[in-house]
Amino acid sequence: MGKLEVIQEKGEGAQMHPEYRLFLTSNPSDSFPVPVLQSGLKITNEPPRGIKAGLARTFGDLGKERFEEEFGKSP
Repeated sequence: MGKLEVIQEKGEGAQMHPEYRLFLTSNPSDSFPVPVLQSGLKITNEPPRGIKAGLARTFGDLGKERFEEEFGKSP
């Protein structure tokens, strides 16, 4: 994690490719470098509680149109 912190801190806007993106996923950790967190956009995703909520989220994320296209009833 220390190397990641150094790389992120050294990255200068003028030298970085305009399409550079770094996507990270992590559980909460005290060892995660604070400067990396401060220089990025954070999105949290809390897991749904219970089977019903989990299924609702899955099908909601899928979308009605895609669901019907991929899992429509057979003739």
